[in-house]
Amino acid sequence: MRSFAHVVVLALVTSVIGAGCQSSPPEESQPAAKTTVEAKAPAAPAAPAAVAVPGGAPAWHAGLALGELPATPVAVLNAKEKDYMGKSVKVAGVVTRVCQGSGCWVEVKDGDGLVIAKSLDHVVLFPKDCAGKKVVLMGVLRESPKQEECKHDHQGVAAHECPRPPTLIEVQGASLF
Repeated sequence: MRSFAHVVVLALVTSVIGAGCQSSPPEESQPAAKTTVEAKAPAAPAAPAAVAVPGGAPAWHAGLALGELPATPVAVLNAKEKDYMGKSVKVAGVVTRVCQGSGCWVEVKDGDGLVIAKSLDHVVLFPKDCAGKKVVLMGVLRESPKQEECKHDHQGVAAHECPRPPTLIEVQGASLF
């Protein structure tokens, strides 16, 4: 008899301990769950992705931060010049030529497009050995300034002519990779 009593006591203790370990009461005793639907504001559209440039952090940067403006292909800028005139643009490509005077301009090629980007106020001066490097730059597409408007001073450098295309990107910030 004694062993039968032990089994009964053991069964009762096990069920009491097991019941105490449950995190919630059995299903039949739970009240019906209330479902609430929270009204959420529509998600804001995602910001345009930054230009993905292999190599991570830039090796060189000057001027303003490049921001989240997506890069526009140079061929599109050239084809739709009037649509972009006076607006901020970002371009990514390879430097094909650079000013050997003060570094105030670069020629950038991306695919089939070619554009001159120039720092008219000389705030962004490119390294003179940057030809062949990847570049991401931001600026305003505009008509080239008249010669008398251009603050062009190449102190200590032999006289030379910088390119004067009909339109150019006035550089406000640039990074080399």
